Amino acid sequence: MIIRFIAAAFILFAILTGWTSTAAYAQSGNYTYLIYIKGLKASDIEGSELPNLKSLADNSISYANVSKPNPFPESLYTLFGGPNRTSSLPKTLSKNGVDCLLIDGSGEIPKNYCDQNSLDLISGTNDKDVLNQYFSLFPEKDYNFVTIYLDDINDSDTSETRRWSLVDNQIGLLLNYLINTKKIDKSYIFITGDTDQPPLLMFRYNPNFKANYYYCSLMDLGPTICKIYCINLPPGMSGNILYEFFINSTEPMSMKRIVDLQKQCLMAEEKINLLQKNNNLINADKIKIFEEKLIFDRKILEKEKQITGLEIKLKLFKIAAFLGLVILVTGYVIEYKVLRKKFLIFP
Repeated sequence: MIIRFIAAAFILFAILTGWTSTAAYAQSGNYTYLIYIKGLKASDIEGSELPNLKSLADNSISYANVSKPNPFPESLYTLFGGPNRTSSLPKTLSKNGVDCLLIDGSGEIPKNYCDQNSLDLISGTNDKDVLNQYFSLFPEKDYNFVTIYLDDINDSDTSETRRWSLVDNQIGLLLNYLINTKKIDKSYIFITGDTDQPPLLMFRYNPNFKANYYYCSLMDLGPTICKIYCINLPPGMSGNILYEFFINSTEPMSMKRIVDLQKQCLMAEEKINLLQKNNNLINADKIKIFEEKLIFDRKILEKEKQITGLEIKLKLFKIAAFLGLVILVTGYVIEYKVLRKKFLIFP
């Protein structure tokens, strides 16, 4: 009887421990926002006409080169691990007590995909409307992981920055919401796009947090978001944890990440040096080609002068021949008349 009681107590303790551990993630107070913006390039957020995006960019970790994503929504499926994979990011987070929400401003994401991946869904064709639905949720429905897809742009303005004014307004509404609900200091914001040169901004509320790095893959976001919630990476999840996003990380893998970044910088420098050498060779070849062109043009000019001289000589020869023929004919006529008159040789 005592043994059964101890065993039952042990099992109950394990269940409660597991529940507490899972609930701890849900109540950890961390809020993660993964924002996908259709058609956004890194260069689009460099101007001052997009104050909200520019403010986030000025206080974020960013990368000069980001791996090219697939077009939306395939890029989102790839990041999440696909609808049928156990390593799906929302599934992994949900299993550990993190409530996940997808806010789709395009209306393209099917609900069955969200159901398969433990995602609640707010869908519509207007970015502002779907965000307002999120802002008006009851406080008890507090999502810790929110993916937002924005695709409304200002087509009437040809300016490369002003055309993103609608998107910037939605970012501003989200920031105001986080500030008003006092979530901003516990929020992590990731901003990226689906173009050939997408931006990747990683924001957390901390002064002097800006940093620039050379390269990362969008697949690194999944492991990094798992790290935010202290979740072990599931088997099959691609990508690396971006340890540079975590302040004073003492984990051994952070040193590996730094070494990897250093290697990438060295590789980038080698590529730059190689490109410079190739550029120098190309410039040298251009100089040689230009010099040879000058020599060729000079020879052509000389040949043209020779041809012009020959043409003049030929014209003079033709004139002389014509004059000679005229003289011969004239002499013949004169001689004919003289002989006929003098000697009556010709009838």
